[in-house]
Amino acid sequence: MNKLIAVIILSSSLMGMDISIVERERHSITVEVSIANPQISHYEIGDRSLNLPRWSDAAFSYHPQLEKIVPVFTIPILLPPDGVLPQIEILQSQLSPDQRLPRQIHRNTFAPDMELPLIESEQMISVMADEDFRSFNTARILIMPYAEKDQRLEKITFRLTFPDNSPAGSSQDLDLISTYLNSDMASNWAKIAPASLNRLSQTLPSGQWYRFPVNDMGIHRINANSFPGTIPSSNPASWQVYAPNYEGKSLSFELSNTAPLPDNLKAISVQTKGLEDGVMSGNDEILFFAQALNGNFKSNSFTHLYG
Repeated sequence: MNKLIAVIILSSSLMGMDISIVERERHSITVEVSIANPQISHYEIGDRSLNLPRWSDAAFSYHPQLEKIVPVFTIPILLPPDGVLPQIEILQSQLSPDQRLPRQIHRNTFAPDMELPLIESEQMISVMADEDFRSFNTARILIMPYAEKDQRLEKITFRLTFPDNSPAGSSQDLDLISTYLNSDMASNWAKIAPASLNRLSQTLPSGQWYRFPVNDMGIHRINANSFPGTIPSSNPASWQVYAPNYEGKSLSFELSNTAPLPDNLKAISVQTKGLEDGVMSGNDEILFFAQALNGNFKSNSFTHLYG
């Protein structure tokens, strides 16, 4: 028997949505979504047992007005640099009778550790702003197949229309945004020019610099074998290790909004062993904690360089 706990992300062999692009225009995109007949699974919530319709690509949310747990499909889209949401126009919809969505369930029935995302809209399809993806504004199309009482959505055709006066942004690699529904029209909607992210701090100390790739999170070491040629002759106790400002963590929301960009590199803490004699040799080493780039971009070949 399945336990319904925390935020539910379903896993099943049944995929729900079949998405196809019907028409692309400069400022609009027409989409058709077909939704398969769901499987029914049994869950326990507190002292209640429920049979809930499920698809592998839908997530459960709680609707406080209806007091129901409802499955919701999401489709990610990109927004123009000004973040204006598109207009949604339903061109056609097809429903069938379906009374398998359970009746009301009060929120106080949930276990203390159970947190389902809330959905406020009672519309069959809606759009809401989402977190930034790198330098892009994003949103989610929400499709609620049981929005109509005792009816289930089987197919819907809708048009997304973006303002025709949306400001242009910077262009970026299409591979980076290919998973978004409207990636073709959004290739120049990035809010930050890529070159502006590649600058170095103007306050970095002068001296000889080396780069060390970091592919995994953990403790890393620099020793005599880390250098491609001659070991620097300066006192290793004076060496500093610098990391990218975000150190592998997800970029903050402010990076692509109004907050000033931080320096790309910052000094990080190190621990040294055997450097009291002022020479890097033998088993001497510098230890530091670092983690690789957070994300799955293109061929997974991205690494952070520490210097």
